Amino acid sequence: MPAKNIGKTLKEIRLKTGISQKQAYEYIGVAQSTFSSWETGKAEPPTEVLLKLCDLYKVDNILTAFGYDGYKKDGSLQLNMKEVDMIEKYRFISNHSTDGASVVNTVLDREYTIAGKLKEQNKKITELTEAPRFVKEDIAYVNAAHAIDGTSKEDRQHDEDIMDGEDF
Repeated sequence: MPAKNIGKTLKEIRLKTGISQKQAYEYIGVAQSTFSSWETGKAEPPTEVLLKLCDLYKVDNILTAFGYDGYKKDGSLQLNMKEVDMIEKYRFISNHSTDGASVVNTVLDREYTIAGKLKEQNKKITELTEAPRFVKEDIAYVNAAHAIDGTSKEDRQHDEDIMDGEDF
């Protein structure tokens, strides 16, 4: 994902937080014209100023806020500082403790597996909620018999007749 326009994004975030331009440029300690040039995209703030603004605006994930998704244009990884820090810690542990690296790997594998299962469950829930529905007595029901493609018109009608029965 390409990066968002820094100036436009800074302005959007500032407005969402309810901070005035004056409050922001006084907090940073720059002239109004300098600050304005950042928000209009005529110039970009230095990295340390950008970080101060993100702190002022309570931006938790700077890369995401500015449109970075963790990958470069060529598809390779773009690590953020937190990820670099984690890799450096992992390398240190790996070089000094085989058991430590094993524990980290076990935790990562377990969490990755759990996240994958959650993603799959969410996908199934989405599929069910997007399945054909029918309404009976002002209540919407998911017609699960029709969630699978390839059923004939007669089979669907049969299933609907069953679902319309009083015994369900």
